[in-house]
Amino acid sequence: MSLLLTCDLERSVLRTRARASIQKFLIVVLAACVFGEQFSPAEQLTSNTAPALPIPVLKGVVFVSDPSSVRHEGVNATGISIYGLEMLDRAAFRKLAASYLGQPLTRACIAELTHAVVNFYRAHGRPLVDVITPEQDVQSGAVQIVVTEFHVGEIRTEGNRWFSPKVVAAPLSLRHGDVVDINDLLGQLDTANSNPFRRVNLIYRPGAERGYTDLVLQTQDRFPLRISGGYDNSGTTSTGHNRWNLGVTWGNALWHDQQLSYQFTSSTNFWTDAVGVGPPGSPSFTSHSLSWTMPLPDRRTLTIFGSYEQAHPNIGAAFGLLGRSAQASLRYSIALPRTEALVESFQAGYDFKTTNNNLDFGGTQVSHNSTEIDQFPIAYSATVTDRWGVTNMATRLVLSPGRMTPNNNDAAFQPAPGQSGRVAAAADYVYWRSDLGRVTKLPGQAAWLFRFIGQTSDRSLLATEQLAGGGPDILRGYDPYAVIGDQGIMLSNELQSPTFSRHTENLRSTLMGQTQLVAFWDYASLHNKHAAAGNLIADLNASSAGLGVRYNIRTHASVHVDYGWQLLRLPGTSARGRLASISINIGN
Repeated sequence: MSLLLTCDLERSVLRTRARASIQKFLIVVLAACVFGEQFSPAEQLTSNTAPALPIPVLKGVVFVSDPSSVRHEGVNATGISIYGLEMLDRAAFRKLAASYLGQPLTRACIAELTHAVVNFYRAHGRPLVDVITPEQDVQSGAVQIVVTEFHVGEIRTEGNRWFSPKVVAAPLSLRHGDVVDINDLLGQLDTANSNPFRRVNLIYRPGAERGYTDLVLQTQDRFPLRISGGYDNSGTTSTGHNRWNLGVTWGNALWHDQQLSYQFTSSTNFWTDAVGVGPPGSPSFTSHSLSWTMPLPDRRTLTIFGSYEQAHPNIGAAFGLLGRSAQASLRYSIALPRTEALVESFQAGYDFKTTNNNLDFGGTQVSHNSTEIDQFPIAYSATVTDRWGVTNMATRLVLSPGRMTPNNNDAAFQPAPGQSGRVAAAADYVYWRSDLGRVTKLPGQAAWLFRFIGQTSDRSLLATEQLAGGGPDILRGYDPYAVIGDQGIMLSNELQSPTFSRHTENLRSTLMGQTQLVAFWDYASLHNKHAAAGNLIADLNASSAGLGVRYNIRTHASVHVDYGWQLLRLPGTSARGRLASISINIGN
């Protein structure tokens, strides 16, 4: 009886051990199925009597582009081997991958290496990549890694109503089978979003073929016609401060994604024929401006713009005379290669300007003869985005050779009877202007805006090319063109509060608009060349501080009001003044 009990007990113990071994085996298999990871030999669960396999040292890595090239029984390789992967076959990556050699071949080591591969692709602007380590025997110390870089499959648009798919997708130069370079793609999306009547976002979707990704341009657009009107008090004393404008913009001109705009601007008495402002029946100021922007291949743009103005001064010796000014210009712009943080462009162009007065710039002169300007601006602009905000910079070099048109000569630029001008001015000149702006994010969604404008010139300039301060743009609290000079600097600092909205039960807050409060300090220091000979003030300094409010209803309406107090008294004035700058715009 005892022998039978002993045998039964032994059989029971064996069955228990067998069940435990089977359970351990099933746990290993289940973990591999769930997590999709291959355990290294040293990490696999073994029986109580089997010896543990040693953890191999990483001796070699084989990178391949085709999963069918993987040998599941393992390979004997040392060092770094790369097949069919041009992006990785570089000295920089080989050095990076080689730094993992000699480490224990564990899952953590392989995970770090695969992440390094993905980051290397992303650092070189190639984000669409998949890196996997297939099932294989790695006891030899070599591991095979499959790197698949996705190619462009289908390119299609969604959501566009007013712009054809061809127009929306035109900025994209990618074709089926191309590799996606994120920097090139971001630049092409910038071009697609340069039209204010649409917003385009890019979505990646799995392609129908293995190794391909479809690019979907999700578009929100609106009817490409905008009619707008507005008011501001940016005019000068001699022609009245009030300015009214009406404009129209065709955002898909000729159905080729071109933008064609026209604006008419006038003084109040154009509409009211007020008595005492300008000659009877003559408005103090009227202006017509036209611009035409045409997108070109390779992220290039051609813009043609011009204007024509008439002014009747209501003060000074020129009272009743007709001032005429006109301009015709073109700009050829090239968008430079960009990164996620830096956007750059280069621009070259030509300006023709003619005028017989300086009324637009705070003066009171109207001449019988006109001066003509022929000049060639060359400009560079850049936008840098960082975690704290955005920095914008635009710098421009303007060259005028002189003597290109009949009144583009030194004699026409000099003051004379029946002719306005400036002492020591000449038709050939060079000046440089730089405009630097910075928006810095502050706690609570507030912001600090800083702006610097600087200009230097080689000689005296006519008023159209001088640096001017005053009015709603910079140096608020002073009349427009209160200070003007050949060279100098201007600064603006503005603190903006967070935007806040009025919430109602019947209307969404966005329809009720958003309000923002501002506080500002502006400063200008300008210098006129040959001031004594021209009976001018050589150095002008001005500064102001004030408060303002911004109110916006989406893109439909905006109201900007700034009230500035002068901190420095201008020469020829008895006291420091104050001024409110108002701007109202309404459009569909």
